[in-house]
Amino acid sequence: MSRIGPFLRDVVRIWHEAGPLAAFRLLRNRVYERNTNLFYELRATGVVPDLPPGWRVEVVASQADAAAALLLRAGAASELPYFRRGAVAYLLCIEEEVVARLWHFPRNSLARWLGPDSAYAGKLFVKPEARGRGIGGLLLAAMAARQPVGSRVILEVAPSNISSQKCMVKAGCRFLGRLHRTECFTRLIRVRLEGSLGNGNQGS
Repeated sequence: MSRIGPFLRDVVRIWHEAGPLAAFRLLRNRVYERNTNLFYELRATGVVPDLPPGWRVEVVASQADAAAALLLRAGAASELPYFRRGAVAYLLCIEEEVVARLWHFPRNSLARWLGPDSAYAGKLFVKPEARGRGIGGLLLAAMAARQPVGSRVILEVAPSNISSQKCMVKAGCRFLGRLHRTECFTRLIRVRLEGSLGNGNQGS
């Protein structure tokens, strides 16, 4: 109910401001959403990546953690609500500057559908001036190192995001195929994977 109330208020507001067609589009997009992304995985080996001098990875599990202030300094205040979803932030810092961040979402519906040995990573961001140095891959490896050995970190990348795809490959991620998912009120109701390992699997 905590999500439905604000959503219905948005529908009513859009109805008054832009008309019933705009309100219907909002309703359709929020209630029943389909998307297609490229699907990758990185196996957890338990090996912590070596970092250059002055580099470190901060793990922030709660907004109450002292290191959560780094998110604010990095301009990521809008991401703080992820903590309410049980998410954990991984920050790569060079000296006192946060140059990259990545989120682990333990309650992600896709990870639950795939099984207990899957961890979902998303919202990877590397500052433009720090790109091209393998920083995204280091952050992924640092997150994977904290997962059970043999488990997998799963990631989705938009087909148009070529730079992220290159980052996944350089980080040692394996391309699994094209993932089609359908959600209703953010609940995963159907999944289909086609590609190198895809065989039309469906889940609900």
